[in-house]
Amino acid sequence: MTESAYATYTPAVQFPGARRHESPLVESAAMAAVRPPAPTYKPHLSPDVIEKGLLSDAALETLVYAGQAHSQMLPGQVDPKTGAETPPARRGFFIGDGTGVGKSRQIAAIIADSPTAPVPNTAKLCPRSGRITFKIGRAHV
Repeated sequence: MTESAYATYTPAVQFPGARRHESPLVESAAMAAVRPPAPTYKPHLSPDVIEKGLLSDAALETLVYAGQAHSQMLPGQVDPKTGAETPPARRGFFIGDGTGVGKSRQIAAIIADSPTAPVPNTAKLCPRSGRITFKIGRAHV
């Protein structure tokens, strides 16, 4: 492969004042040639999240696209054998970032941003590298 197979990644969703991701991110040139659809989801973040740099610009973008997906319901399916219909299901979101991008922090932020979080504004994860606690104040940014 050549360097032209990759392009510098710049988040499509911008948050004024958000810190840049701490390491350079790249994406395939093919992915860079197509911009994602503009999301309508507004996260429930305290301004502190951006002011204190708790999430990078790339992590904030992931939070927005995950919130967009999770706010949608997929229709139920009809079992062709029984005719029974399954209930609607919440749309999922896949994080395909590589090692060291901050998936644990992104996941904690997604959980804490959810209006149905067990403890409002808090998510606790126990990844192999150690425990992460992430707190987010609930206010639209």
